[in-house]
Order: sequence, then structure tokens, then C-alpha cells
Amino acid sequence: MVNKALYISLALAALACRSDLLLGKVEGVAANIYAPNGRTPAYRAEVAVADVKPGGYYGEAVTSASGYFTITVIPDGSYRANVTSPNGLLKSNFHADVVDGYSAGGVEVLLAPARAGTFVNVPGRYDDMGTIFVDLGYRYKTLGVEALAQKQNPLRGADIVCLNSGVDTTWAQNETVIKNLKSFVEKGGRLIATDQAWPFVKASWPGKVTWPTDPAVGSPYQDVEGAFVDADLKRCAAVPRWRLRYDLGNWAVPTDTTGTVFVRGDVETTSGKRANAPLLIGFGYGRGFVSFGTFDWRTQYRHGRLATRVFNYLITNK
Repeated sequence: MVNKALYISLALAALACRSDLLLGKVEGVAANIYAPNGRTPAYRAEVAVADVKPGGYYGEAVTSASGYFTITVIPDGSYRANVTSPNGLLKSNFHADVVDGYSAGGVEVLLAPARAGTFVNVPGRYDDMGTIFVDLGYRYKTLGVEALAQKQNPLRGADIVCLNSGVDTTWAQNETVIKNLKSFVEKGGRLIATDQAWPFVKASWPGKVTWPTDPAVGSPYQDVEGAFVDADLKRCAAVPRWRLRYDLGNWAVPTDTTGTVFVRGDVETTSGKRANAPLLIGFGYGRGFVSFGTFDWRTQYRHGRLATRVFNYLITNK
């Protein structure tokens, strides 16, 4: 028969050894990193922990798909942790005091743009990525597509530009517009374009994406089971598939890209079924990156929060 007193004493001893669980402490330094909304995890954010004393201990970590990181073996002391998104466009920091090998648990850190006023949204008739900017907690400014034709590039101080489906595509024939878009990306900007904004991508980077004769070949009103075929984005999404909704009369489907295909799926087109079609693609240009989605982000956002996580991946990781 088990000695009840002995059992209780052993249980109390075990709890004493793990008092950090009761006191809300963690071994070393740890935190959860999010977008400004406090919900969307910051995947693969880089964390650098340094002793506040010059020349002190230094450690590094990378956040998981849940936005969590931990550095377990750290000497007692006061530390400053600097957090940066993989592309360097978002930053934050926090302090941690390590006592007896433990620091305060439950720490939440919100990343924010490193520079103010650098997110730009060019809305269209069919899409408006400003909806997801708002959900993520990012401030942005709105710009009309005609403003891209200014001789003095209005995107010169921007970091993220969203070119939405339904913008006036006649501006894709304007040499100044194309010059400004290319210059923005070449110098490190990130462009996210959707669906009917494809002529801007084609005119600016003709060798990066292959298009059929008429890119607007997607048949109307269908749900597509998209598969994450890019391993890194799949880890971030934490699910293997993404159900995409197409609710317009037609939509642009590229044939291929020299860059990365993030999502593929079997779709119905005006010329029949097309297997394994690229639905979300991206490619590098200069120091920047261009993403193109065959779908409207606002529609996906209305049908699930996975759109927010994937969108944030493109903002912070590419």
C-alpha cells in the first residue's frame, strides 16, 4: 500500500522543482511575437538577446509558426531582446530579467513597421487588401493608380505596395508607371498584385511570368482546394491546404514563373480543366520581391483567417 504522506511529499517536491509553471516563469528568455493585432504569429522572426552590459552574453533564436521562441541557457542578468522580421521591414524589442535561470513567462511582443508611412494600398473595383492591413493592425496610406504616373516616384519611400484587382489597367501601358514600379521593387520594395492587375506584372517583368494568350481564363464562381507547395509557407500556414473562393466572372491564371510557386490547385478554365495550376506565385527582382495571387484577398479574408496569416507571411518574410 502506498504511503499517502510520502506520496504527498513527493508531489509537493515535484511542484517545487517546477515552480516556474505556477509563478508564470520560463527557463531562460522566451516570448510570443505577433503582428500588431496581437493574434497573427510572426513566423521566422529573428531574435537577438544581449546583456545590457557592453560585451555581455549574446544569444539568437528564430520564432516558430506559432510566433514563439525560447533561449534556455542564459546567465542571470538583465537583457535586451531585439526582434526583426526576416526581410527587416518590421521591428520591436523588449527587456527580460533572468533570475535563478528563469524570466517572466507569457511575454507578448508586437512587431511594427520599422519606418512610418511605408505601407501603400492601391484599391481596385474587385479587391481591397486594405481590409487585411486593418485586421493585422498595420497603418497604411491609399494611393490612386493614376498617381503612379508621377515623374517623381510616389513609391520612393514605401516598403509594401498592394496593387488590387480592378485598378484601371490602361495605366499598365504608361512607361512612367512601369518605370516607377520596377524602381520601387529593385530598391527593396515588396509588391503584392492580384488577379486583374496582372497587366502591370506582365509589362514590368515580362520574363518572370509566363501567361497564356488570354490570362483571364478562370471560369467563374468556383471553390478550389489549393495546396501549399512551398515548404516554408506551408510551415507558416500550419495546414497543408487552403480552400480558395473565386467569385468573379473570370480571373487571370499564369502558366508558370521563373520564381516561386507558393500555392497550386486544380481549376476549371474557359478551355477545360487545368491541373496543378499556379495560384499564388512570387519572384525576386533587385533587392525586392513581387507576389501575384490569382484570387482576391478580400474574398478569402471573408471566408477564413488563413488569408491573414498568408498575407502577413508575404509582408514579413519575402
